[in-house]
This record gives sequence, structure tokens and C-alpha cells, in this order.
Amino acid sequence: MGDDGAGIEVINRLGQIKLPENVELLNAGLDSFGILGKLEGRKKVIIVDALRGGETGKVYTLSFEEIEKFEFMYSLHDFTIEHLIKTGQEIYSEFPEDIQIVGIGISDIEGGIGLSREVEKGVDIAVDVVLKEVRECV
Repeated sequence: MGDDGAGIEVINRLGQIKLPENVELLNAGLDSFGILGKLEGRKKVIIVDALRGGETGKVYTLSFEEIEKFEFMYSLHDFTIEHLIKTGQEIYSEFPEDIQIVGIGISDIEGGIGLSREVEKGVDIAVDVVLKEVRECV
């Protein structure tokens, strides 16, 4: 997996850090719709993903409301993050209202092994951003 694995790399690194007991890491992989049911009843959700567009390696931190303003902010899977969230809101009565998107801009969606240098730096920043968000919630 190349730069498109940036989100998974963030989750893997966070998994090596002792997080508060009320924090759960979920790796949706390629089945983001399959994870929707696990989000029901959550207070806050932070979605981390590699995003096409924008500056390679740049970390974008947006609320769900803000993501609509950024047309280039699409997930690498078959649908947008916006579509995923709206689907969850329609299906589940207790879908989280507080949703934060942490995206790492990528340009290379060709497979490959490992992350580019720019995206690797973005992953480091994204881990810090998520940790800051977690600390503010507890």
C-alpha cells in the first residue's frame, strides 16, 4: 500500500500509544460502510483518511460542516466522507453529532510499498492532531 495507506498508518501508530479507556480505534480499511453501525451512540468520532487533492502531506482538520466547502476532499474509496456521514445520520437514530475529519493530502494513488516522505510527515502530524483531540475530550 502506498500513500493511500496514510489513514491506516495513523491508526496503527495510535494503537501503540496508551489511550484513555473510553477511546476505541476502529480500522475501516476498505469497508467504511461496514463501520457505520459501530459509530452509533458515540459521543465523538474522528475519521482519519488519506485524501486526494490538496497539498501532498498536508493535514486537514475539518468538521463535517466544513468538509462540504472542500470539493477536493474525497476519500479514496467509492464514496466521499460526506456521503458516508450522511448515510450514517439517515440510518442510525443516535449517530454522533461531533464528527472531526483528519485528512492527509496525497497525490499518488498508485499502490507501492510504504509512504512517500511528504505523507510520512503528514502522518506524524495527524497522530499529534488526533491525540490533541482525544485529550480535549477526556
